[in-house]
Amino acid sequence: MEKLVIVGNGSSMLDNEYGEQIDKFDLVCRMNRGFFEGIDGYEKNVGSRTDILIVHDGFMTDEYMSDELFENTAYILIGTPAFKWESEVQRIKNQYDKYPEKLVFIPTSVETNLKREAEFGGGWPSTGLIGTYHILKCFDMDVTLVGFDGYNDKYKFGHYFSKTDDRTTEYFYDKFKDGHHKISAERQCWEFLRDNFKPTILK
Repeated sequence: MEKLVIVGNGSSMLDNEYGEQIDKFDLVCRMNRGFFEGIDGYEKNVGSRTDILIVHDGFMTDEYMSDELFENTAYILIGTPAFKWESEVQRIKNQYDKYPEKLVFIPTSVETNLKREAEFGGGWPSTGLIGTYHILKCFDMDVTLVGFDGYNDKYKFGHYFSKTDDRTTEYFYDKFKDGHHKISAERQCWEFLRDNFKPTILK
């Protein structure tokens, strides 16, 4: 069975030099800004390889995508809100028609199922959370998670590559406490994934 590590964007990534260990996995998965902003200069902490990329549809533009990116990744898992699912899927398929085998559109039912099973309590789950749930549920792999600070009260929620002064992020709490991704609901979902799918957790 292939060994996959999903690298989260939590600020705890800067407390450990996991880079070499991460790059030894059969497959390395990253998400959203962690790929675009969180590798260069952080290699000793987070590694340098990316085989699977989880992104929301807003990253599927030529500002972020390139032939080199497609050629160096096995799959790109794309999350798209239900209200614009059909139009966005068609746009992305047309725009990147050279790489149909690389594009994996996460069904909107995945978010619905996650919210129901984990009793998600508000807003909507982050793309990284939805993508991780999809992998744990549907991919026959030995999965390890690292850098998901929802498991750890020490860090709260923040990105290790954040340019804000406080990477334990009162900023993040203020930004997400009422809408977008509700912090308490996100944490509950991560705990659901940990307890129900039993991935290995690098601490």
